[in-house]
Amino acid sequence: MKQATTVGQQIETLKNRGMTIDIPEEKAGEILSDIGYFRLGFYCFPFETSYPSKRNRTHKYKKGTKFSDIISLYYFDMDLRNILSKYLNRIEINFKTNIIYRVSNRNLCAHGSVLFDHKLTIPLRDGIALKIDNRNKNNIFSAIKILHYMLEKISGNRAKDMKAEINQLFEKFDNFPAISELISKTMDRRNF
Repeated sequence: MKQATTVGQQIETLKNRGMTIDIPEEKAGEILSDIGYFRLGFYCFPFETSYPSKRNRTHKYKKGTKFSDIISLYYFDMDLRNILSKYLNRIEINFKTNIIYRVSNRNLCAHGSVLFDHKLTIPLRDGIALKIDNRNKNNIFSAIKILHYMLEKISGNRAKDMKAEINQLFEKFDNFPAISELISKTMDRRNF
């Protein structure tokens, strides 16, 4: 377990490792108290002489490394995270809203607007998530495969769960030939 240090000791450690504290030490201490010495360490790493190697780190800084550069990198990273978060949030909300709209606000049972046979208004394109043949560019199953790909990047276990649940759903209706035939025409389950 690492020994707790005071803000003054943290500043001395940074200086001993070759960092120039180019702002008043009182302000540097305030920043360290606000952000945290160990969190700030992630932003110090690119300024270490051993960067990008994580082996045999000495925690010595490259000549000319300034505390203000570390802080600037921290704020750059935070601003970038905030921008990306803002737009990812918009995508998430739009995605959820569209699913809710499609599932709950349409008459999904009587007039041919069923989810399993839903045709996307904008065709999907081939990409890193999947290769789509022309027959499947507009069907819901391709969208499900993209969802599976995105979930896999977040959690392999959750992606396996999703795949298993969808395959169980297919299997549940295998005993109903008419339903099975309809599903196989709209969803290429062989590729899932």
